[in-house]
Amino acid sequence: MLKPITFFVVGMVLISGCGGGAPVETIAYVEPDWVREGEPVILQEVKWYPLDVIEHFEYREMVYVDEYKGQKVFVEKRDVKPYDRLYMKIDPLTFRAFKQKKE
Repeated sequence: MLKPITFFVVGMVLISGCGGGAPVETIAYVEPDWVREGEPVILQEVKWYPLDVIEHFEYREMVYVDEYKGQKVFVEKRDVKPYDRLYMKIDPLTFRAFKQKKE
């Protein structure tokens, strides 16, 4: 025979739903216009141009190095100067790569 507590637990699950609450809306992050237009990041008088490369990193893999026009600039933790690429965050774990142009 089922105990009253079993009915209580089943009832609470049915009432609250399996999702556990209201749906969470995600907000898409939009890169600044200047990045989408291909303008460079200027860091220590060097121009770094945005690439069509999007990479996924955990926070522990990235190091904050500077800020440019209100956007944080990162490098890979394992990278050493002179850096190969710079990155700007697109969303929590996604970054756009920037690279110097060979002249």
